[in-house]
Amino acid sequence: MTSSIIAYYSQRYQQVTEKSLLNTAQQALIQLNYNVREYNNIEDQLFSVINLLSHGQATHHYALSESKLNQSSLEAIFISVAENQKWYNSIFFLNNSGGVSLKVDYSSVTQRATPVAEPFIYPQPDLLLYANQLSKEQVGIWVVSGDNSNIPSLQLITPIIIQNQRYGYVVVDVDLWRLSYRLNYSLEEDLHPQIVTEQGLYLTQKLAHHSLMKPGVIFDQLVSQFPDTWHAMRTENSGYRVENGHLIVFHQVALSDQRKFYLVIDLTPNQLSQRAARDLNDLVKEGIFVFLLVLIFVLPTISMLLHYHRRNMESKLARAALSGTSAVMISDRSHQVMAVNDEFEKITGLSRSWALGRNALKVLLSHHGLQFVMEVLEAVTSDYLWEGEVEFTSPQGQMLTTIIRIQAILEGGKVSYYITSIIDISERKALENKLRELSEKDGLTHIWNRRKFEQELRIQSQLIGRDDGHHTCLALLDIDFFKRINDEQGHDQGDRVIKGIAHQMLIQLRTSDFIARIGGEEFAVIMPHTQLEDGYLIIEELRKSIASQESLSVSISAGVTDLSKDITRSYKCADIALYEAKTSGRNQVAICRSNDDIA
Repeated sequence: MTSSIIAYYSQRYQQVTEKSLLNTAQQALIQLNYNVREYNNIEDQLFSVINLLSHGQATHHYALSESKLNQSSLEAIFISVAENQKWYNSIFFLNNSGGVSLKVDYSSVTQRATPVAEPFIYPQPDLLLYANQLSKEQVGIWVVSGDNSNIPSLQLITPIIIQNQRYGYVVVDVDLWRLSYRLNYSLEEDLHPQIVTEQGLYLTQKLAHHSLMKPGVIFDQLVSQFPDTWHAMRTENSGYRVENGHLIVFHQVALSDQRKFYLVIDLTPNQLSQRAARDLNDLVKEGIFVFLLVLIFVLPTISMLLHYHRRNMESKLARAALSGTSAVMISDRSHQVMAVNDEFEKITGLSRSWALGRNALKVLLSHHGLQFVMEVLEAVTSDYLWEGEVEFTSPQGQMLTTIIRIQAILEGGKVSYYITSIIDISERKALENKLRELSEKDGLTHIWNRRKFEQELRIQSQLIGRDDGHHTCLALLDIDFFKRINDEQGHDQGDRVIKGIAHQMLIQLRTSDFIARIGGEEFAVIMPHTQLEDGYLIIEELRKSIASQESLSVSISAGVTDLSKDITRSYKCADIALYEAKTSGRNQVAICRSNDDIA
């Protein structure tokens, strides 16, 4: 009997060792998949920022005229983005001739961005050739060798196109050290990935004493230490190999169509032994219990095994909760909160004592409604995973934007517990919203610009006909004899008049009216829930108010029409009415109905 037990557990010992290796490889692959998704999220964020920069009002003004005023405005935006994001070594404007006329450099030591004083010709002419191939709205990734040929430099570039004419490019140089720091994240200490170059060299950061100082680089050759693994990495997108007692797990990451790097997790024989020891110790204890079962009787032994399993489970939960660097919540298979870490309390403002025992999904998602909670529950139940962007209001009233990831932990094919991680991205979202507003507001008057006006006009036209009671008016306004003001009094006075007209429109018109500057001295007003006759009276009152302003000493002409589903025809009707007001002597408002014959 005893010899049979020994033979059985000797075989089990080998099986547990092999299974531990396989489980470790699978966990490492899951970790690398998470890091690759993190890289894709970072890439999406970088693409979003450069797109917003290329469409910004200040960028377009500088592309059209490189005046000192326009240069100062664009430099201020580049500096704000660099200091808030901390992702970039530099941001610059590249003209069509390959010259850099405006550049901002960012220092991670001082955490400040400073403009480069003198323009210069960009030393990489191939970048301009590549940039010329980019189409409108396209963001390109350019990879060049840095100071050390083994360390690539990553640059994003997108064209600035105004009215189908290319005026140059916005280029951002990404700080690869900050990128590698983000990609090094792992909940488990021995599963931190490392970056390996195309030449098979580890890029290991040796951090200086000051946290803001640039890291030194230590090169270590994976290609010479693990040649078989390196051959597999060159031919497979992801996988793992055991070589020289090490478990090497890898995943390719494409920087561009031609360049790539690898994320690698290298577990040493000692680390593999420590991981297997957890399960092997369990197996030894199980064998002892079975032996005691033979010696004594079944019931006490079963009781002890159940107690041991429960203690082991609690230990796993504690390790997961305490080792996380982001906010972590652990819940049982019924989603009841079992543990949270300090970062969870810090980010959410919820205390540990309040959260324990409550339903985890309701704690984080209830303010989005029961339907949303049920959708997330269904996804977690079927896929064992859910990840999404969620707005969360803390008990202190602070609105947070977070990325929440709920991961089921399986044991024996069944859910054992859930780990929920929470990442606060509020600052990033705030910056994106600020840049989006800058791209939609007129730089002189701070009212909506033509791009935003066209979007709103399409939205309002789509509402026409859905409800018989929905009426909307469109008005086009023009400052009379504005060219004479610029010619006789100068452009500064012309700018003051434009700002004064915009100010009067904001004062006189209703809060529901959409006000935009669509040209030099041209303005537009969209008036929802307004009949044509009422719209005429509103604009007529605005005209009288402007004419009576002694500080402006100007008048306006305007054309009003009722908005139809055909926005091209509606705009033409308003333009015809404006022309009629101009030719009839100016300083008046004319009407053109959408059903009038305008052929």
